[in-house]
Amino acid sequence: MPRFPRSARILAFIIVASVPFIPDLQPPVERDLDLDIELVRAAEVRYRGITGTFDELTQAYALTAYDDAELLEWEAQPNPQNPETETLVTGHYRVSGVRAEADTILRAQALRASVDDRLSVTWQLSTLSSVQVTPADDFARDALTTLRNTIDDYLTSMVLLIDDQPLRGSAGGTDSLGLAQQGEILLRQQQVAGWSQVRVPTHQLTGWLPDSVLTTLHPQ
Repeated sequence: MPRFPRSARILAFIIVASVPFIPDLQPPVERDLDLDIELVRAAEVRYRGITGTFDELTQAYALTAYDDAELLEWEAQPNPQNPETETLVTGHYRVSGVRAEADTILRAQALRASVDDRLSVTWQLSTLSSVQVTPADDFARDALTTLRNTIDDYLTSMVLLIDDQPLRGSAGGTDSLGLAQQGEILLRQQQVAGWSQVRVPTHQLTGWLPDSVLTTLHPQ
């Protein structure tokens, strides 16, 4: 009977003994990335009773904060930290610069100024227990902040007209640009000496009305 050198027997034992400890390699996770993109874009975002989608939110942010924003594409990839249940979904936009009139804090101004000609906004999709979309980068967080500020400003500017009144071309003016009707919700843009410049959303008219016929609304 052939005899193996002692070193060979030890090596064989090590090889055999190590077999149970070889990790069970799992195949790479395959997610339906096209579906994940659609889930993010269609997901609902709600603030102070106003509802939209993350697609609309991202598009509005690009148009509000940047000049000449144009959607290039949406893309997705599994989140490296949790590839089984999370996907990073990014909307890419071509832009020509930051909108100068955008009212932002210094931190947001610095963030937006860092964009050259391509804006990328990334959201994280989680499907662990339910579909959830959260910001995955500073641009997504800025988009949410911009949404909240825009809605806050919009709701704060809402006033109710308590009597039919002609819209004037200037504060205290006598000309008529059109008729605003009792019960209409108007958007106050500025106030001057007992008069308010208002916009009529239903007719896209802007004019002046006396403050005495306007009641401020305070929506929750």
